Amino acid sequence: MGKEKDKKAGAAKDGDKLMFIEWKNNLEIGDPVVDSEHRYLIQLINNFHELFEKQGFKGNFANIFSHLARYVRTHFENEESLMMAIAYPELENHRKQHEELIEQSMELSEKYLDGSETIRKETFIFLKDWALHHISETDMKIREFIEGERPPELTNTP
Repeated sequence: MGKEKDKKAGAAKDGDKLMFIEWKNNLEIGDPVVDSEHRYLIQLINNFHELFEKQGFKGNFANIFSHLARYVRTHFENEESLMMAIAYPELENHRKQHEELIEQSMELSEKYLDGSETIRKETFIFLKDWALHHISETDMKIREFIEGERPPELTNTP
């Protein structure tokens, strides 16, 4: 068995641990900071999913969901700064997609925090589909505008 693909949800085995989303190098856009943030974002979703699988519907996920939502916002700000620095022509359209996701995640976060909604498997399908689609389709378009080194004004971006 080893590292066989799991047929459910495109998951992959990493040793004995089942990953909900498998990071692949073909998801890299060519900027070390953004690529690192994308890997971390995928890891956050995987950690969140793993906790859900262990605790089911009984778990209290407010903290991890809030951290994920905050991290997404920070990542989007960093990504948009990069797009501005490289004069990415689709910045405004890309920014609108970011704003829509932030709005969706904030609505979900509020519902989870006030108890009117619970984390469900559909939540993870949404997160996975969005993350993989956004990185592989939308963010990948940035790749052709990145030339070698990171712009000097962005070298200190965390």
